Amino acid sequence: NECVFKEESNTETTPPTEEQSGENIEDINTTPPENIETINNNPFIKGISFAKNEYYTNDEISFTINSEDADGDILTYLIGWFVNEKQLKQYGATLSGEFFNKGDTITAKVVATDGKGYSNPVKAITIIKNSKPVITDLEFNQEKYFTYDYININPISEDLDNDYIVHEYLWYVNDIKVNNDDEQVLIHDNFKAGDIVNVVVTAFDGEDYSEAIQSKDIVILSAANNPYKISE
Repeated sequence: NECVFKEESNTETTPPTEEQSGENIEDINTTPPENIETINNNPFIKGISFAKNEYYTNDEISFTINSEDADGDILTYLIGWFVNEKQLKQYGATLSGEFFNKGDTITAKVVATDGKGYSNPVKAITIIKNSKPVITDLEFNQEKYFTYDYININPISEDLDNDYIVHEYLWYVNDIKVNNDDEQVLIHDNFKAGDIVNVVVTAFDGEDYSEAIQSKDIVILSAANNPYKISE
């Protein structure tokens, strides 16, 4: 993330308010007029800082302004928001997530005015980061498993960016990793009656991995304990 013209200062920083909006920032001429004696000291913006270092899809973006006025005048702020260098018709102090997606470049541009003159324009830039996928549940295809069964796990995942998700699987039998070629199904050749089976699942959206989620333990039952199974 990049914040342009940000400087350390003892001057108090203040967030802009919704009332400080409505004028197109690109239409403002901040150059002092020529051949006119200037008594008023124009305000000065030292920098603007985003509230967070990183932003994601559905976040609300906001910032604070570090400004000063040598005359002690009350300042208001003219705000412009840009997505990929295209200006939005949004002039308030915040930008909601409905206006951007992962990978978009967001620019906030601010000019201060004391009612008599304008400050230098200052901007801050951030790029919307990829949201990691999240596994919300792991569902087995049945409640009980016998020695002749195939165990199938169905992960339920979410991704705020609507990215395509691929799942990776690590199967364990009695806490020993099974060489199962990252398959969603574990065949019955890998376990016997009394074994404890579980699986660790990770989601990948092409850029980032989710947190790994471990399933509940499955205790393999003997086929002899299944009254509905005639023969193996």
